[in-house]
Amino acid sequence: MKKISIIFLCIGLFGTVQTHYSAAGVGTAADLTVASLDLSSSLGGNKSDIINLGDSVVVKANIENIGNANSSGYEVDVYKTNGLGDKKIYSQKYTDSLPAKSSVIFKYTVDSSKLVEGKNTITVKVIDDTVKKPDNDIYPDGNLDNNEKSATINVLKKNNIPDLSVTSIYAPYDTIVGRDVFIKAEIKDLNASNLSSYQITTTIQGFGGKKKVVDSRAYNSGIIGKDGIVYSFDIDASEFKPGKNTIFVSVKDNTNQEKNTGNNSFGKSILVKSQDQKNDEFINVRQIALKKLAAEKMHLKKTFNMKIESEKCVNFQEKVDGYISDFDSSKEKHMAVYVNLMSHIKSLAAAHESNGADDSVINGHISELQDKIDKFGDDFLAYRTKLSELKTLSCGNTVGEYKVILLESKALLGMVHSDASDIRQYAQSIIFADINSSSDAQSSNIINQK
Repeated sequence: MKKISIIFLCIGLFGTVQTHYSAAGVGTAADLTVASLDLSSSLGGNKSDIINLGDSVVVKANIENIGNANSSGYEVDVYKTNGLGDKKIYSQKYTDSLPAKSSVIFKYTVDSSKLVEGKNTITVKVIDDTVKKPDNDIYPDGNLDNNEKSATINVLKKNNIPDLSVTSIYAPYDTIVGRDVFIKAEIKDLNASNLSSYQITTTIQGFGGKKKVVDSRAYNSGIIGKDGIVYSFDIDASEFKPGKNTIFVSVKDNTNQEKNTGNNSFGKSILVKSQDQKNDEFINVRQIALKKLAAEKMHLKKTFNMKIESEKCVNFQEKVDGYISDFDSSKEKHMAVYVNLMSHIKSLAAAHESNGADDSVINGHISELQDKIDKFGDDFLAYRTKLSELKTLSCGNTVGEYKVILLESKALLGMVHSDASDIRQYAQSIIFADINSSSDAQSSNIINQK
């Protein structure tokens, strides 16, 4: 059953409801008009001009009597335009008086069965049913040119309406003042609507500041799809302020069909620190680790108080010599691989530069890769030094003292392994990904030129 509601809004001289209406003069008439007409989905949503196929449409019309005489009754008709013309889908007569200079709100819900995919035009028409009664100040409609109003709503299948979403952002937790920041965001169309016209915008908001646009790109080709696309670039260091900075990546449907815009933006915070802050932080982390090791050392000394037997001690020290020799060989192999890796990347960067490509991003990555390789070398040296301390212990030392050094060596070895993993992931996920992206862009430019 359709829900109908009528609400009287009597317009007074000062915006208040009037309970008294002055008599109209002889020769005046009522003038009924549809002042406004709004269409919207019965399920709600952000956009009122687009609904999903299967939703009903709420019709809301403001009907006014802008004439100088009262109307004793009127009829409201609702039409839907189809290929054969206007078809009346609802009609209702009202016997209540509509006084001069007053209005009513008319509401009606058009069932989804009366709608078709595509554009649907709804027309609301008001007809004055007054019989001329000049003695009672009641006159028929004196102006029939403003008695109807139309509006159009677009009905689309749900999977044809875009639902753009920024699902993730990659950015470092912190950085140093003066260093560019690489970001990467994944953007998807959850409805797989085949949308190919959209805008991606990146803004930064520093502590206590306003949002500032640092990148905005319009795309008019290429479908986002449900699997999504990857959007990435380097944000110049000058765009950041010391302290907390929040990066927002937003996507907008340029066709204005999207209804759900609540997931169109994603934010991530990054701390911008001075070099001194970064150094102090590193020192604090190491100090905390050393304190934990010291506590474990005390525990081990209390727990393992037995002396190491001479024969076992000699065998153990021989094993330490083997460990050191093996890891020295491993380091040489790693460093040889890193030298070849760096040489290969530099050759690729030089080749891109000779072909006219912008290699500033790749050169920045090369510098950061060298820092990671240097850290690997430093941590490896710290591990080897700690392991060598085992040889300085005499066979009269306790088991606990040996295990303390072994524990410390194990922690340092974990850092070496982490460094090697970091170098491998950085080369594969960042450097070679950017080189391949640059090659694709360069190839595309060459083809376009031809």
